[in-house]
Amino acid sequence: MTGPLETVKKALQAYVDKDRALIDSVIGRPYSFTSRSTTRSVAKSILNAAGCQ
Repeated sequence: MTGPLETVKKALQAYVDKDRALIDSVIGRPYSFTSRSTTRSVAKSILNAAGCQ
């Protein structure tokens, strides 16, 4: 089982690598990225959850 910290790390690395398929698989089907502003908002939320901001 993957914990929340591992999930955030995978999601951040997928974001950095611009690996859409991986980030979709890590975060799950309920979420979709439709625009740059959405992507920035999601990235900020992920960073906040990881305690990086």
